[in-house]
Amino acid sequence: MKDLYNILGVNKTANLSEIKKAYRKLSKKFHPDVNFGDKYFEEKFKEVLSAYEILSNEQKRIEYDDLLKKNIFKRSDPQYKPDAEDDLRQREQKIRDEERQKKEREQFNQKQNKNSWIIALFVIAFTIGGILLLNTPKNSHPDVISNPKIEIKELIEGPNPIKKESKNNTGQSWLNGIWIGKAYQFDINESWSILLNCDNNKNIYKIEYPSLQCGGKWTIISQSENRIEFREKLNYGTNICTDNGKIILENINDNLYFYYYFPNDNTLNAKCILHQKR
Repeated sequence: MKDLYNILGVNKTANLSEIKKAYRKLSKKFHPDVNFGDKYFEEKFKEVLSAYEILSNEQKRIEYDDLLKKNIFKRSDPQYKPDAEDDLRQREQKIRDEERQKKEREQFNQKQNKNSWIIALFVIAFTIGGILLLNTPKNSHPDVISNPKIEIKELIEGPNPIKKESKNNTGQSWLNGIWIGKAYQFDINESWSILLNCDNNKNIYKIEYPSLQCGGKWTIISQSENRIEFREKLNYGTNICTDNGKIILENINDNLYFYYYFPNDNTLNAKCILHQKR
């Protein structure tokens, strides 16, 4: 009998919030979309999903806990003696578990090495870009901001609060179209994909997070010439993703910066640069 608590990596006394958090982290780690369709990760993802569906359902969890207790009681009985077939199954399962753990460690190490190279390249590119911005002559081009240090500060810390806010459409044609990107979330050190469909004339802002299997819509809270603040409302996947976050989109030198705030409107939780899909 599989230990579903062990699969999700939680205690048997874990509450629903802890179970949901563990599932969200593991589902992103083993999702086939981020592991190039690898069969091992696909099976691992199904196993995690199956465990979550049972433990997140109150009635199913009660029934599972009863079966788990009976199974543990049976094996703790001094009179219990596993037959040869049962013993063989246990040994085979142990071998499979060891092989799975070994493969998982290898995959994880490969991914960590790859991520280390990506982070190193990003730091180098970011440093070079910062040097070029700092050395650009003041007002040499109308699209270049007069103080590039402000742009670098905003990319690191997030944008400053909007001083003059308006709920009227100011004609941000730069936002229309389909945008894609991959945001990095700080608290769990993971990335997730973004698909944003905007029609600013009709005030339609449809958001999807394909790798997280959730999505919904955004509603404008306030806006200025090059910055819009939204409130997010998910239509599906709320059992996996957090809801009611604040999003800021900012147009800086024809680059669209995405900032996600959660669990409150002052905590920057994730960010990235979005690119328009051609």
